[in-house]
Amino acid sequence: MNWHSTATHYLWLAPAVIQFAVAGCMFVRKLHRKFPIFFTYCLFRSLTALIMFGLDHVAISETFFTYAYWVHQTGCIVLRFSIIYELFALVMKDYRILKHHGMLLLRWGTAGLFLSAVLVVFYAGSGQYATRLYMGLHIVDQAADVVQLGLLVLLFLGIASLSLSLRTFVFGVALGLGIFSAVDLVTTAIETHMSTLPAVSQNQLMGTINLASMSVYHLCVVIWLVYALMPERARQFKVALPAHDMDSWSDELQRLLQR
Repeated sequence: MNWHSTATHYLWLAPAVIQFAVAGCMFVRKLHRKFPIFFTYCLFRSLTALIMFGLDHVAISETFFTYAYWVHQTGCIVLRFSIIYELFALVMKDYRILKHHGMLLLRWGTAGLFLSAVLVVFYAGSGQYATRLYMGLHIVDQAADVVQLGLLVLLFLGIASLSLSLRTFVFGVALGLGIFSAVDLVTTAIETHMSTLPAVSQNQLMGTINLASMSVYHLCVVIWLVYALMPERARQFKVALPAHDMDSWSDELQRLLQR
C-alpha cells in the first residue's frame, strides 16, 4: 500500500479533523460533561493521528516511529475500554443493581484480558521484546473489539426495555464503535490466514485491508459528527412496559446472587 497516495493522505487526515469537529460540537452542546471519556478520546485520537502523519513525513528512524505508534495505539485501546464503562454506566444509571453487577463483571473481565496480554508479552515464545509487546497490544485491541460489539448488541436489545432512542448520542457513540470493531475483527481474521500467500500477494492484500479499515473509521467519525449535531429526543418507552419492570429485574437479580 502506498502510504503517500492522495487517498491514504485523505483517509489519514480527514477523520482526525472530523473528530476535532465532534469534540467541538460536544463542547458547545455541553456533552463533554456527560461523556468526558469519549470527549478525551476524540481529542487524543485526533492529535496523535496528526502527530503520526507529521512523523511519517520527516526524517526519523523506523524504530522511533514504531514506538510513537505504540503510544498512539495503547492510548486508543485504554480509552476505548474506558468508553465501554462510560456508556454502560449511562445506559444503566437508573437501575442500581444491574449497574453494580454489570460494572463488576466488566472490571474483572478487563483485568483478565490485560493479564493475558501481559503474559503474552513476557512469555510468548522467544521472539524479540518488541514483537511480543506488539502481540500483547494486539490481543487487548481485539478484546476491546469483542466487548464493544457486545455492548452494541446490548444497546440494540435494550432499545425498548431501557427506553433508548436511535437519536440518543450514547447510541451513536456505540454504533460507530461497533461498526469499526466488527470490521476490525473481520480484517484480523483475514490477516491470520495471509501467511500461506506469496509475499507479493500478502502486500497487496494488506494494502487493501488497511485502506478498507481507514475508510470504515472515516464512516464512524462521520456518524459521531451527525449524532453530535443531532438534537436528542426525550426518553420514552417504545413498547408498553410497566414503569417498574426493570426495577423488578434488578431486585430479582439481587435475590438470586444472595442465595
